[in-house]
Order: sequence, then structure tokens, then C-alpha cells
Amino acid sequence: MEALTVRSVGIGLAVITVVGFVLSGLAAFGFIVPQSWWMPLTVGSSIASLLLLVLFWNNWLVLGIAIDVALLVGLLALRWQPFSTVGA
Repeated sequence: MEALTVRSVGIGLAVITVVGFVLSGLAAFGFIVPQSWWMPLTVGSSIASLLLLVLFWNNWLVLGIAIDVALLVGLLALRWQPFSTVGA
């Protein structure tokens, strides 16, 4: 793969990950972004982050993979909910 393509893929995944997690954080509290978008944004951001970490692997990135996997398990298996819906 050409170096420019690899760089573009990495930058694209990093932007998707950061923007997605920022938007999911806002959605968790229903601020600016609809709260109903919280789960899809968080799942999508975690998947983009996992792709980024696997494609550009380094042993130092193991913690990031563990965090992404924990988020996906919590969201998809344990059905975590945003803070502002707890007790509602």
C-alpha cells in the first residue's frame, strides 16, 4: 500500500474516532446531540478505534484495545445506558 494511502486511512480513522467519542459524550447527557444517538455513536467510535489500533499496531496500544473491547461488551452485552437515563 502506498504511504500516502496508509497515512490517509490512519488520519481518517483517527478523526472518526475522536469526533465520534466527543459526540457520544455529548449525547450521553443529551447536550446538542440527541441522547438516542449515544449507543450507535459509541459503538461506531469503538469499532473505528479498534480498526485504527489493529491496523497501526504497537505493543503500547494494548490498553486502548482493552478499553474498546470493554466498551463494546458493556454496550452490546450488558446494555449500558447513559448517565442521564439512570433512574428515569
